[in-house]
Amino acid sequence: WGRFHYTPIPPTANPAHVLHLSRSSISFLSALLSKLRGASVSSNIGRLGVERLQAYQEQIADCERRLSEDHNEFWERLAPEPRHYLATGDYIRGKSPAGMECSGEAIEYAKALETELRQHLVELFVSFAEQRGNPSIFGREHDKATLGAIFHKLEPLGLRTEFFNSLGEKGRFLRDDFHVLKEIKKLRDSAAHGGNTSRSQAKKLRDMVLKILPKIVALRSH
Repeated sequence: WGRFHYTPIPPTANPAHVLHLSRSSISFLSALLSKLRGASVSSNIGRLGVERLQAYQEQIADCERRLSEDHNEFWERLAPEPRHYLATGDYIRGKSPAGMECSGEAIEYAKALETELRQHLVELFVSFAEQRGNPSIFGREHDKATLGAIFHKLEPLGLRTEFFNSLGEKGRFLRDDFHVLKEIKKLRDSAAHGGNTSRSQAKKLRDMVLKILPKIVALRSH
């Protein structure tokens, strides 16, 4: 209370001058009141945030359970990250009203594919390139290669064919289904760069990703 300066004032004086506050006192009081009000608001927001987060996590878990039941032949072989992307895509899809633009879910499905390609196909391709005298085909951070970068490196037909053949039977789908991978990339690029992704396009991307994923996962034991 040392910041408050009280001065006795004669009865004829203006009552408003009975209590004088320095500028620092006014700032102190304003900050204190704001903090007290903020603490109350933050507490309510905090409780609401926790409840919403818990509800979100439960719904994501439900989506993941349904996916695991529908795709049990390969689901357990997926890494946790692509599982989460697929579940998030389904969560967004379930929350989106009819007619709403669907780029959000499309991007999540594409990220699941990108992650599995990076973990399985890129490593094999880097080893293949090293054996042919190109140790830095993806640069220093090939573990961060994007879907676009992966397709850019695989695009040359001669190199792609040689690489796919080196994988044997497990790599055959990369040759036979390369057009599917290109279509996924096309839809993903449109969604990521401002395109208007329809619900049917997002579903098409989802179906193609779920078709390709088990074949990519099979490369793990190559």
